[in-house]
Amino acid sequence: MVKAVMFDMDGTLLDTERLSVESWKQVNDRLGISLTDEVVESFIGRTREAVIDIIAGVVGDHDEAERIYALHRDIENQIAEHDLQLKPGAREALDALRDAGVSVGLATSSRLETARRNFTRFGLMDRFSTVTCGEDVTHGKPDPEMYLLAAQRAGVSPAECAAVEDSPNGVRSAHAAGMHTFMVPDRIAPTPEIETLCDGVLESLFDLVPAFERLG
Repeated sequence: MVKAVMFDMDGTLLDTERLSVESWKQVNDRLGISLTDEVVESFIGRTREAVIDIIAGVVGDHDEAERIYALHRDIENQIAEHDLQLKPGAREALDALRDAGVSVGLATSSRLETARRNFTRFGLMDRFSTVTCGEDVTHGKPDPEMYLLAAQRAGVSPAECAAVEDSPNGVRSAHAAGMHTFMVPDRIAPTPEIETLCDGVLESLFDLVPAFERLG
């Protein structure tokens, strides 16, 4: 029986990956660097520190990678001020789970400051009984540490949790933690291998509650 549902944030509840891609394009243009689409896609679902390490591998300097990442965040925050949107069905899914008495948690690679700012815009921060963020773990997704910690904070076993993710890194993390895993793809379609790790691949969050009902 599912007693708690853990949601990823970026690309799952919030349409932030679209803004992130635009931000990285502007970073490339401003700095004259070339972070390819493949490199940018590899950032999805990862913590700040992991992304900086990837950038450092491209540009050859960790301090420069930190400066590049900081510029990206500044640009993305500016875009979000007027263009951030919820993913379709996000509010409805959170409200339905709350009304059903299911514990709802957030398990995001982003930092708490970012999560709080984003969800406060939509009046949804109070929907989460627990919040686990990138700074809370040593090993980010696809490592299972984040989801194991999220289950611990909710006071339930991983087997009693469901995770909702949009990315392969997130799916691998939740599955490795032993959770029922549902994917609502955003920018990256699931491979056959990723599909085998999921209890369901859904078209949108509007399909989530019916999927839980089928799961029991």
